[in-house]
Amino acid sequence: MLEAQFDIPKTIQNIRNDLSLSQREFAKLIGISEDKLRNYEIGRSKVPADVFLKILAVDINKSRKKKWSGRKRKDD
Repeated sequence: MLEAQFDIPKTIQNIRNDLSLSQREFAKLIGISEDKLRNYEIGRSKVPADVFLKILAVDINKSRKKKWSGRKRKDD
């Protein structure tokens, strides 16, 4: 079975940077301490699945907003 290599710390940092949020702001958004986020981003601590799912949900919502913000309404 093939296992995909996935850089979780870098992915978290990229999502946060794409949102233009500080570590403090992003940590508050996903409900964790700034210290925990910092440790996840540098790979010092493993990211629990529930926290990673929250981070991915934030990223998905960001993508949806970008997709829909450029569309015109029918009554325009």
